[in-house]
Amino acid sequence: MIISSFCRNMALQSAVLCSFIVVIIGGQRIPTAEPQQSRNLLSPEQVMHVRIRQSVPRHLCRRAIRNTQIMLYESSRRVYEVSRNTDLVSRYRIELPAGWRNTECTMNLNVAEGQISRQEDLLVGSQNPLLGAQPFAEQFAGCGIRGQRVQVPFSILTDSAEMSAAALNKTVLEVLRWRYGVFTEAGINGDAMYPANATLGLQTVANEDCTAETQLLNNGFCPINNYNSAASTKQNLLCEEKPAKKVIHDLSADKDPVHFTSPEFEYILPSETARIVLVIEQSPSMWKQWNSVLSSTFQYINSLAEGVELAILSYTSNTTVHLEPTRVVGGNREGLHYRIPRRVSIPEAKGDANCIECALEHAIDIATNTTTLVLISSSALDKKSEELMKLGPLANIIIRQIVVGTYKDQKQENSIVHQASVHTDSLVNDDMYLINEKQNQLNITSEMNQALASLTNNYPSNKFHQETLATVDIEGSFSVEPSLSSNLWIQILLDETSDINVFEIRSPSGQVFSFPKYDAGLVYFSLRGPRETGVWTYRIKFYASAAAEHKMILECWGSQGTTGSSSIQLTSWSHVTPGVNQPANIYARLEQDGLPVLNARLVALVRVPGQTANDNVEPVRVELVDNGSGYPDITQGDGVYSAYFADFSDKPGFYSVTIEAINNSSASVINTRKLENATVTAGGSSLPLEPSVPLEPFTRFSTSPSFYLNSVAQFYISSGKVQKKDTLAPNRITDFRLANYFNNSLFVTLAWSAPGNDFNTNGKAFRYEIRCFTARTSLQEANFNEQGILVHQSLVPTPENPGKEQRCTVGVPWPEEIFYYAIVAYDEAGNRGKVSNIISVYVKEPITTSTEDATTISLEMTDVSKSLHLKSFLHSESLMYIIAGIISFILIIVVIILTVIVRRLGVCTKKEPGVLAAEGQSHSGGGDTPSLPDLCHEQSFMRNSISYMSGYDLPEMLEYTLRSPQKARAQENNNNNSAQHAKLYGSSLTEQQYSSLGHNVNSLVQPSSLVHHSSLIQPSSLIQTNKDYANHVQRSYNSYYNKPPSPVTVTSPQKHHLAGNESPSISPVNSTLTAGGQSSTDCSVSVSGSDHDDHHASTLQVVTPHQAHVVMAGGHRSYDTQYTHQRQDKPKKIPPAVPNKTVHASLV
Repeated sequence: MIISSFCRNMALQSAVLCSFIVVIIGGQRIPTAEPQQSRNLLSPEQVMHVRIRQSVPRHLCRRAIRNTQIMLYESSRRVYEVSRNTDLVSRYRIELPAGWRNTECTMNLNVAEGQISRQEDLLVGSQNPLLGAQPFAEQFAGCGIRGQRVQVPFSILTDSAEMSAAALNKTVLEVLRWRYGVFTEAGINGDAMYPANATLGLQTVANEDCTAETQLLNNGFCPINNYNSAASTKQNLLCEEKPAKKVIHDLSADKDPVHFTSPEFEYILPSETARIVLVIEQSPSMWKQWNSVLSSTFQYINSLAEGVELAILSYTSNTTVHLEPTRVVGGNREGLHYRIPRRVSIPEAKGDANCIECALEHAIDIATNTTTLVLISSSALDKKSEELMKLGPLANIIIRQIVVGTYKDQKQENSIVHQASVHTDSLVNDDMYLINEKQNQLNITSEMNQALASLTNNYPSNKFHQETLATVDIEGSFSVEPSLSSNLWIQILLDETSDINVFEIRSPSGQVFSFPKYDAGLVYFSLRGPRETGVWTYRIKFYASAAAEHKMILECWGSQGTTGSSSIQLTSWSHVTPGVNQPANIYARLEQDGLPVLNARLVALVRVPGQTANDNVEPVRVELVDNGSGYPDITQGDGVYSAYFADFSDKPGFYSVTIEAINNSSASVINTRKLENATVTAGGSSLPLEPSVPLEPFTRFSTSPSFYLNSVAQFYISSGKVQKKDTLAPNRITDFRLANYFNNSLFVTLAWSAPGNDFNTNGKAFRYEIRCFTARTSLQEANFNEQGILVHQSLVPTPENPGKEQRCTVGVPWPEEIFYYAIVAYDEAGNRGKVSNIISVYVKEPITTSTEDATTISLEMTDVSKSLHLKSFLHSESLMYIIAGIISFILIIVVIILTVIVRRLGVCTKKEPGVLAAEGQSHSGGGDTPSLPDLCHEQSFMRNSISYMSGYDLPEMLEYTLRSPQKARAQENNNNNSAQHAKLYGSSLTEQQYSSLGHNVNSLVQPSSLVHHSSLIQPSSLIQTNKDYANHVQRSYNSYYNKPPSPVTVTSPQKHHLAGNESPSISPVNSTLTAGGQSSTDCSVSVSGSDHDDHHASTLQVVTPHQAHVVMAGGHRSYDTQYTHQRQDKPKKIPPAVPNKTVHASLV
């Protein structure tokens, strides 16, 4: 009934399926199809490894197993169909939890002892902390590259007796995406790079390569025909706009069709006791590295978990078993290591070859289904060997190789490359770790330590501190974190351990450990059990005879503590795409309890072929990032850090990689408690980055399997120097976008992140090219240079450092049509990167409407970055209107303030009627009108100018001048002769007396420092004498101050010249008469103080050039007549003299 119901609900009327599924009902087993390929050797492509974790409830184990079989069978069938009958999964090896042994879960199942490789293809366990109860493929690389695994929450298999159709289709689709390296063909809500909807012209359309209904009818994929390659989906961006089906067909193009057969299910239970077989080459070719082998294996054996069984073999031309499988316990670790020979073996006969096949035969006899074989040799294992082929299917053992060599033999290299390519469809040998034998012994030992620790995920010890030091007396510190505070192992690697006199460490509480052990070329402390966390210190002293020019390496290792803290796990791997000038991809995953660790700093140290100890060449450092740009990192926030490596050697060979992960108070993990109600979808450009919880500082190390590169650096000679040829292009830009647009114009702002040169490995690019066209196909890779309209280079910025945002403003050629834009980067050698993602821009034709009051011009434009509200506002016309209004308001306020100041400080007082009448007659008689309006209204057009002399207060002088109805110029004679001053102020001046002063009248109205006195031009209307007017002025002044009238003395007109030793006090503001008899219209007062000896305190001389005759003398004008008003006032106190200092005050 269950089978028929399943076939009916799933519309899978397949007799093969219905006769194959194993269903346990009432303890009876329904007959199934007999396996037909159990004895045949299958390629790795035909076998999938499945692991069911202990987290699956045991009371639901039967339901979980049954639905797992249904899901795996449907996956095999879909693989066969989508590959056009060329691909087939023939066997599933399912590892059951160890706790299900001898329970109802394994009844009626053919279960064998065994294990699967350390990385399963499909994992059934608890739901993911971020993604919840949804299956998802863990994909780390680009198009066509197989992912790491598929995670399936057990709730999908156990929620109901029969797995729902929706859950089955979703899970199988994730299996297909993992297997073929294809991605989602629709946008995702809230995703920045792959949104659910897109804007095209004036319309909002669904961002998908095909409809959901169409995908459901095509095994979850879009059909090749009528495929929407313009959609901004992850599939289009990473697979160059190819449908997922087309990618799968291309991967299967070279395969022959096969006949579909039902897959086999092989169930295995891991043994409670793991076994490690250590096989070491003891030939003379290892003698230089033998000390490193002894040191590394000593630390490795001492760090093995309790209860592991260890066997030790060595081989040359024959094989010797030094240790039969023996359980590792606390007291026998050092004794187990002593079973390894202390030196290499001398061959019995010259020319005897190493017999690695002999060692493998003995390993088969010792190995069990849960054995890990660790091979340390000077040459790689040939996977095509007959003995090795037997080893896999019979014993199900895991093989890991540590090779110390450089692969000088080309034939041997080709064999290794073939092994790698057959196993992983790439040039990465995922079970071989290469150590360059040409480097110094300390580095070989350190790299071998890390390689041994990276062989399996369950190795208990992790390195958390390493530093290279000079062999001198030194003190330092290291931090022990809570997650690695148990079973501390602190060691020093150096060439001569006998040179160390003192090596001690101190705990944070002050406990001192000062008795290290010396063994196997190591000086070390082994502190079993939990230890203090915090900052530890160390002190190292050497004997005086020790060589100071040598180096030593300090390493600190620890195991997970018992405090319940979660440990940070670091794993690493690499991938190489076959082809010329293709970089290698380096990856590392950093996580804590299944949660990705964000914002950590990861650095890959890559050693290239050909480096020797004498070269003293440091490894190449490469920064890994988790930014989701797509090239190479495809998902941000998933804990997978990625980088390209393109620093090729000058010869083909293997590259070894060590990863270092560091947290300098920036790393964090997601706070899942605050995401309980949030929906997170897999397959987008990013996983959630907030809210996060910061992590304590940590350091982790990992060694990834070595990879082989055929690509080599190319060199040429230029100007007598060897130059490296640049054959690598800049990286692709994947975040090209419309950042802003300008209202009422055809201009838009484009933005993108700057790419790096040489696939982001060597600085910045050289230049950009931006092109546009109305047809999107014209901007695709093949047509970009020929058909795209080039944006002028002057509008395009120069490339910045990788990752920095850049912008440029371009003009759309014309409105009312969709234009597509794309950008590429070039390097100095002319290598062009791939075309970026293509964006669309649409500008609507401006619509003009006329009314009686105004004319409105409307311009509309689509904006694909509507989320940038602030930036759009800053570039909009509304902001310009606001700024213009603010400036206008400020200007109005300034004008009002200036007007008030002019009216108040200009003292525009009302004059007496008599004075106004006199002024009116004077001006009307002259017939001259001012050239500018009078801001002082009731004032005359003349300036008021006073020379401040001792005996008068400055405020009184200002008041007098501003009150003066005639605004006459008043000047104080600056003369050192006191007698002349007394005569001048004490009585009327005669023509001769006035002439004796040597004053030129011209100097009273224009400063000699600016214009020579002989070149002055004065208006004729000011040079006529008028005695009555002078008396009127005097009367007006006296009446204002209630003074009795004073006599006015008129002197005869004469020409005067300044003496060379006299310095008249004249302000430049007093000489602003304009040509044509017009005077300045501002209101200014100039007050001057000068050197003086004895002055008459009650005398004020007011010079009034109101009406005077001009006499031409030598072609120059001079004044004929002056009026001098004198008044008697009470004596004033003479202020202190201020030598040679003039102060001008102007009221404007």
